[in-house]
Amino acid sequence: MFDFEGNNIVLNLHAAMKEPEEIFKVMKYVLILYVFMIASFSAVCYIGFGEDLLDMVTLNLPHDNLTSTLQIFYSFGLLGSYPLQMLPVF
Repeated sequence: MFDFEGNNIVLNLHAAMKEPEEIFKVMKYVLILYVFMIASFSAVCYIGFGEDLLDMVTLNLPHDNLTSTLQIFYSFGLLGSYPLQMLPVF
């Protein structure tokens, strides 16, 4: 979810470039490299652990108080990634 939230940065990079028309070529190579790195890491993890891994990362941890605390903080992190609706200004 957090991987592709860089929309704010792209506009600033475009404005700061010497040759802004090259941004699409640069972004293409960066995204190809990034997706390759994620796919490689995922493949190595799958080869290493097999089908024993659960979808939620925190469910793979032992069930104790530390894990419950991590799950709570992870939930707060997810809630913080959603945009808040602004109240109307009167």
